[in-house]
Amino acid sequence: MNKKVSILTIIFIIIYLIGINSFSSLNSKVKENLEVKTEENNNTLAIYIGDEIVDTMPSTNEYSAEIKCYNKDNEEITTSSSINWDGTKWVVTISGIDNGSTRCDIHFNPPAPSNWFSAKEGTLIAAMRSDSKNIITAPVTTPGRTTSQSSEEVFASTKDDYGYTYYYRGAVTNNYVVFAGMCWRIVRVDGQGNIKLTLYNSSSSSCTTTGNKLAFATFNGTENKVSFNSEKEDNAYVGFMYGTPSSNTYSATHANTSPSTIFSALKTWYDRTFSAVQKEMLADVIWCNDISTTGSGYKTLKTEYGPYTRLKTASTATPTLICPNDKDGGKLGKFTASNNTDGGYGNGALNGYKVGLLTSDEVAFAGAIYGFLQTNANYYLHENTGTYWWTMSPYRVKSKGASIATVRADGGLDDSDADLDKGLRPAISLKSNTEISSGNGTSSAPYIIDEK
Repeated sequence: MNKKVSILTIIFIIIYLIGINSFSSLNSKVKENLEVKTEENNNTLAIYIGDEIVDTMPSTNEYSAEIKCYNKDNEEITTSSSINWDGTKWVVTISGIDNGSTRCDIHFNPPAPSNWFSAKEGTLIAAMRSDSKNIITAPVTTPGRTTSQSSEEVFASTKDDYGYTYYYRGAVTNNYVVFAGMCWRIVRVDGQGNIKLTLYNSSSSSCTTTGNKLAFATFNGTENKVSFNSEKEDNAYVGFMYGTPSSNTYSATHANTSPSTIFSALKTWYDRTFSAVQKEMLADVIWCNDISTTGSGYKTLKTEYGPYTRLKTASTATPTLICPNDKDGGKLGKFTASNNTDGGYGNGALNGYKVGLLTSDEVAFAGAIYGFLQTNANYYLHENTGTYWWTMSPYRVKSKGASIATVRADGGLDDSDADLDKGLRPAISLKSNTEISSGNGTSSAPYIIDEK
């Protein structure tokens, strides 16, 4: 007997069959994690997020979705079907299915950075997209709460200021890039499709050369260490730029009027390193100097800044790649080269300099945590360092003065007094349409940026 299903409605993983039981084994398939089989008179359904088969639907509407059905010969068939978000859940209807060996797949596509799927061949984004290792996968360990494992090599997704970002975590081996005569590591693709890089070998384009301090930039001759600020006895000195020390207000303290010592060093390095053509290839993105706080934030008053609150306790850490507004609800800590960039996301205080540092949150997503010596740190940002290096994240002001989040020699997150000398590890972002001339992202065949 060949009867039709009048309608199949799925709400999350609660399944209602209306009409004859053409999906008779569906409930058992759900219990088997929706293992797909095409048996005679046994219609089945599977739910995918990306390429991974799952046993529940997403709980938000931040996905695109489609339904495809196939006969027992794995040929796609035409059905009357729809999938919609009703405000609280996904509702699926499928009708016109014959009783028999029909399989229907519901595919949810995770939110992706802009241009990820549309980037043309020959671009860095397209090369990354075609790499079989760059399949979006949930981290094996929890960012900020557990160090990444030696076997963990993950390309994952989370939210950032522009939408959804794809980031690398763990002992990654396919994120090497050669640009401006140096080797870099890809940290993530931001929500607008720009590719954030940080230095790996500042002395040459070799990505196979390893050694301590190679990941640090040299400036003023051979110096590769610098203080974040030359002083620390004020809340002002947590700033990548800062206002007036000893001010009586948060706003005056954190106004972006004076460059930090480390920003001045970055500007010197930037002007000496990049040609006009190379500078044009860089994207104007937010560099986050997160000065959000519930504390006072001025003079020498004790203040704990956002990165401290989010990350100091590993068991409850909640790293984020969304840069919070400052205490007054503005963009003082969201540094960009232009205040008109990307619809006005940033403050424009960098005055044309498209360069910054990684945040402590980005380091946490890559594989580090706060709280103890990490002698087993295996994540890719730990390579070619060998000593402390600065992030761009304010930490706190206490009796000893202002401190900034740093990465230790063992790879763990820590904080250091702002006036101490630590490694300078610049970061840049390449534009979404950046092209490559060769490479597959490995250390022996890094992506070579086409600088013509």
